[in-house]
Amino acid sequence: MKILNWTLPGKFERFYKRQVEALGFEPEFVPNPDLPKDVNGRIRHEAEDLPGMSRRIEIRPTVSKKEAKHTITHERMHLVLEQEGYPTVTVTPEQLAWEDCATVLGQVLVHPIMDRRLDQYGFDREAYSGRTLRQIRAAFREPPIRVPPGTKSWLVRLFVYVGITLRLSSSAAEECARLYERRYPSIAQEGEQLVSFIREHGFETPLQCLDILHNIFERYGLIPHMQIRDPRTGAPHEITLAWLSHLPKSKKHGKGD
Repeated sequence: MKILNWTLPGKFERFYKRQVEALGFEPEFVPNPDLPKDVNGRIRHEAEDLPGMSRRIEIRPTVSKKEAKHTITHERMHLVLEQEGYPTVTVTPEQLAWEDCATVLGQVLVHPIMDRRLDQYGFDREAYSGRTLRQIRAAFREPPIRVPPGTKSWLVRLFVYVGITLRLSSSAAEECARLYERRYPSIAQEGEQLVSFIREHGFETPLQCLDILHNIFERYGLIPHMQIRDPRTGAPHEITLAWLSHLPKSKKHGKGD
């Protein structure tokens, strides 16, 4: 099948048809050469869209066929999970300084869920593990940056660590942990606690994901800076703990890295 300039294989076509059935509509793909440098695609929300009903996906027209396949499947899965009610993390105009943190936290649970679903169609997750490790190794060759625990920069790196650890293969996750232990020991220590907590709790359903996000918001004092929203209604979720945290409540994250 063909989408924009790319002819995609039969495996992708089977995935595409199943997702059209799940969504109840066929999204519109829009080429956008002006996407940010590190963004190959994104969902474009229009003012007239109902919550959870965005129908447009922007794609950088210069990406390779391999990148296009990954980007299209990735963004389509975001639409499906939004319709199923998996919570999103957003900021208001007054909270824009925290937008990068909200973006990363919003991906921590959603991306591993997407990986599991894409496994059913034979998409290669090992390629993600190899690419991610190469990027981490390259980034860690640069001079270290001091990141005081509990700051926004520290939280962004913490959520990145948790998100990629949940997605990596076992061997790749072990190497990632070793790299972080040398560069950012407090992030590695806190991140492993958070990863263990998420896995023990489970994050297969929207309610489980909501419970975990509630806990993270409470633990790291995020309520003034961002919001958890139900993508089907656009309304913010009330921040209340559904159960007691399995993590210690201490805000002492150790010495600076």
